[in-house]
Amino acid sequence: MTEASAPQIEANPETAVTFQSPTLDMMERDTIHGWESKEQHEARRAALEEHRGLREWDQYLGRFTNPYRMLALLEVAHDMTDSEFWPAFRYAYEIADNLYQSKWAMQALLSTNRSGREAIMGEEERAVCESLPDPVVIYRGYLPRRNLRGYGWTLNRRYAEWFAVRFSDVGRVAEGRVARQDVLAYFNQRKEEEILVDPANVTVKRRWDVTGPMKRPKYPHLIRVRPSWTSL
Repeated sequence: MTEASAPQIEANPETAVTFQSPTLDMMERDTIHGWESKEQHEARRAALEEHRGLREWDQYLGRFTNPYRMLALLEVAHDMTDSEFWPAFRYAYEIADNLYQSKWAMQALLSTNRSGREAIMGEEERAVCESLPDPVVIYRGYLPRRNLRGYGWTLNRRYAEWFAVRFSDVGRVAEGRVARQDVLAYFNQRKEEEILVDPANVTVKRRWDVTGPMKRPKYPHLIRVRPSWTSL
């Protein structure tokens, strides 16, 4: 369930909301303070308290904005069973657009000893993950001098090139190698052939620059790739 489809819960002015969340406090202070009313703040806290009490984790996380969802998950992970945690992690991962800002939270969440991590993938995704070659060749699009060492990579070079210029006219792509046993998950619900991996386990072999047109391209094949290579 997305933020837009989360149930609208009105704050009850006669009931004090006791819900506490340092992540929510930070989100309200950093991103939405000043353009939301006190009543809206109280309504969000009432909704979060209800979602948490009912163990509606997708709805709970959907109440947070980027880049706070991973932090919110880390904050409540101790309340979750293993079978609840992994789907919630995937939900938070797939609806976040700027995971580099929550890199340390992802590291903490993925270093857990929880069982059942295979539940993070669908049946077809697990089959692909198990059939990957060893080592696996992966690609990552990123902004120059920023965020090369992230958790999200892809098997598809063209998607990496597209991601590299999604928010900029100039980006960079890295090609890496990772042992199959170090691949944490394979996601393809969005047809991006995504590989989830601890960047510490990736050996980067080469990098190259990518230039996008002034208008952000919608599809990977619209990208112009510079032929020059950058060695490490």
